[in-house]
Parts: sequence; C-alpha cells; structure tokens
Amino acid sequence: MIPKISFIVAVYKVADYIEECMRSLCRQTLRDIEIVAVDDCSPDDCMDKLKSVVDEFPERKDQVKLIRHTRNMGLPFARRDGFAAATGEYVIFVDGDDYVDERMAELMYEKAIQTGADQVVCDFYKDYGESKLQGTIVKGEIGEKGKRIDDAILDCQSAPYVWLKAIRRDLFFDHIFMWPTQGMGEDTVISSQVSYYSRLTAHLPIPLYFYRQSNNSFCRTKSKDWAMVQYHQFRENVLTYLYFLEREGILNKYRHGVVTKKYYTKIFLFPYLDSKEMRKLWLNTFPEINLKLIFGCSYYHPTVKERMRTLTLCLHIYPIVKWLDTIIGNNRKK
Repeated sequence: MIPKISFIVAVYKVADYIEECMRSLCRQTLRDIEIVAVDDCSPDDCMDKLKSVVDEFPERKDQVKLIRHTRNMGLPFARRDGFAAATGEYVIFVDGDDYVDERMAELMYEKAIQTGADQVVCDFYKDYGESKLQGTIVKGEIGEKGKRIDDAILDCQSAPYVWLKAIRRDLFFDHIFMWPTQGMGEDTVISSQVSYYSRLTAHLPIPLYFYRQSNNSFCRTKSKDWAMVQYHQFRENVLTYLYFLEREGILNKYRHGVVTKKYYTKIFLFPYLDSKEMRKLWLNTFPEINLKLIFGCSYYHPTVKERMRTLTLCLHIYPIVKWLDTIIGNNRKK
C-alpha cells in the first residue's frame, strides 16, 4: 500500500532534539505514513537515539526507512536522498531538531484530498524554549480564489519555508525539477519551483510545525569564515533561483524577488564592512542592483538605512561615515 504521507527527516548533530522529533512522527494519528530518516554522517549519537525511539513504537518499525551518508553532504542532499527513497502520495520535510503536531499528517492529507491541492501550507510555531511564537506565511487569498501565496513566495514577499508544506510527490516528476546544491537558502530553490508548478495551493490555518530556534540548526553563523561559507552557498542558490525564473520566462514578472534575493546575498557581508576587501566584495556582488538600493524603483522600495549604506559604499566613504557615526554616538552617551 502506498503511504499517504512520507515524512523526510534530515539528521545531523541533533542528539538533543531527535527523540522529540521522532516521537512526534511516530505518534501521528494517521496510520498510513512512512518516515524516511537520512543520517548525514552525524558525528554524535543521534541515530542511536532515533532507533531507540522507533523501538518504542513497534507498529511503526516497518514504516521507518534509515539512510546513511558515508560523508557529510549537507541539508539539500539529505532532503534529496530522502525524497528519492520516499513513496508517499505527499511528502513533508522535517528538520531533525524540530517536531510536529501529532495530527499533522492526518490534517494535511485530509485538506489535500478535500481540495485536490498540489501542496498544503500549514501555520507554525517558532519554539524558543521558554516561549512559542505563532507564525504564518499566508497573506491574502489563496487556492481557488487566487495564487497569491505562490506568487508571494516566488516574488520573495513571503517566507519560502519548505517544512510547513505537504507536497504532492509526483509534482517533482511532472516537471524538470532542480534540486539545490548548497545549504544556505536552499528552501527558495525548492519552494519557488513547487509554488510555480502547483495548480492549487491550500492553506490549513492551524500551527502544526514547531520550528525550534536553537544553536544546532543547519544555518547558524558562528564566525567570519562560516559567514563567508554561507554567503557563497546563498549566492549559488540565488543563481539557481534566477536560472529557474529565466528558464520559465518569468524573470520580469518577479522583479521584486530578483532584487530582494540579490540584496539578501549582500547582507551576509554586513558585519565585516570595516574591511576594504569586504566592501569591494559587497559592491561587486550583483552590482546591477546598487542603484536600485539607492534610488529605489517602481517595484522595490529600499529603506533610508539601505539607501544611505549603499550610497556611502558606492562613494567609497563608508569608513568615514561610520567613524563619524561612532563618534557622535559616543558623545550622546556621555
């Protein structure tokens, strides 16, 4: 029997959280599921803990697939290989340090069947440990009344999170689908294609995914060197996103998204603009948007801070202005 939902779990350095994650999946109220866990060569004991949780649910054992990478390949490849092993009608991506509502599979699948949607988007909680903040990426009407959520994702006016979606698996095979090759910003590559190809997107206004805000996430910046790694990874995925828009002939339709993603690439360099080398890299990273960041345009409206920062960088007076700003700020504190 084909599972109704396949959960695809990326596992890497999540020993403190994987048990809660797996229990939330094994306790799903929907019987017809499968869980594909991909160990991305994690150096800790998270897979031992994962297997221990599975032992607590003997009725789920045959529904769990374990895949191990022989070397660390990164989140995109963990998701890709997990997807390749999945057989469900719909797939839901889960990060190993997060967890889900026990009704997630049942409610998402029910919504998909009722509406005939290619993807169902639920709401979520950001879990800060001591508190939880509810969130949604849906703004305006969607589904049969319009594709606003899909357009918003493609135009970077809504977060491209992959993990709050149940996506019809065949959608990936019905089109020429490109998997991201880099970890930072890889959700954009996947979500853009899914949103563009989805004939119908449905919204389930219930928070079913718990996105843990921890230091063990795949995308935490820890140093300048790691920030540079993230910069290059994000830039590579932005180029893939741009190639996809160009390939489909929609580059001009989503101009706001194009400028936004290019600007987001520059943001990784912000903490290090004291360095002449970094200022040069900032200016030469998608330099075609620099004037838009100063003057704005009909589809992109930079903040005053963005305008002034870009102007001072383009005029090569950023260090002087920052020095003066520091002096003024110190005087105000006296």
